[in-house]
Amino acid sequence: MANAQPITKLDVSTCKDEEQKFSAQGYQFINVNLNQGAGGNQIFLWFKKECGNRPVTRIEFSLNAAMKPGLADAGYESRTIIYLWVKREKTSYIQEIAATVDFTSDKHMFELGYTRVCEDTNRNAGGNYVFIWYRRTTDKSKALTDLNISTSHEEESKLQNKGYKKISVDLNTGTKGKYVYPWYKKEPSQHSMVGPRWVSVHLG
Repeated sequence: MANAQPITKLDVSTCKDEEQKFSAQGYQFINVNLNQGAGGNQIFLWFKKECGNRPVTRIEFSLNAAMKPGLADAGYESRTIIYLWVKREKTSYIQEIAATVDFTSDKHMFELGYTRVCEDTNRNAGGNYVFIWYRRTTDKSKALTDLNISTSHEEESKLQNKGYKKISVDLNTGTKGKYVYPWYKKEPSQHSMVGPRWVSVHLG
């Protein structure tokens, strides 16, 4: 599937209200409880596929019409008649995901440009504090195109045969639940058919 749509957003739900919110916002979820066998909340990984995510990075005001050309040339968009302007970053996609099992590597992960999904996948289950992280890119050819979760060796074999790559961090670390591992996949785009390049995952 050379035209697989890229993943642009990741999140984690810990209750029914959050599940309904993400569903209403167009997210897809992987129907595997990340707390499987460990008790605690039902935790699900959600992701969203879009043409691109262009976050607002700056806001400016112009006091008169003479100030419009400079802001427009600098990449700002006029939003209201009173000259409120916003500037958007380039379209971005998720290119890497990782997971950590404590807080010791947080500083390193932030320095590498990762964003933490601020929900513990072991919530109310005991065990380690386990967090999922992701890093963005503006290069669409490097974007992840699918995610999955395994809870058994059989599922791991199936995902591996389908071309998924495993992140070797158990999302149930420190509990008595099943081994729960995240997997990712990146379909080559039409502009990179010379050979697929799988992303590297830094686990701190």
